[in-house]
Amino acid sequence: MKYLLTFEKLPEDKYKLVMSEGETLLYENQQVIKRAFLAQKVIKVATPEKALEKIFELNDKLSSVAVVTGGSQSLENLNLEEKC
Repeated sequence: MKYLLTFEKLPEDKYKLVMSEGETLLYENQQVIKRAFLAQKVIKVATPEKALEKIFELNDKLSSVAVVTGGSQSLENLNLEEKC
């Protein structure tokens, strides 16, 4: 989420105060991940559960890494960086 409306102050290392009106504060998330990006690395995992584990493990790298699960023949032909 890029913008957040709140009544409470948020940490300045993650959110930039854009404007305020009365008690309402509008913040911009400085660590937002874009909706679309070209992955620099693809990691294939066996199950959706493993995918979720890997996503939490890669927390700060998710803007350049894609985690995928099997099931598609087209994925089998890719030269993937890592398999779990």
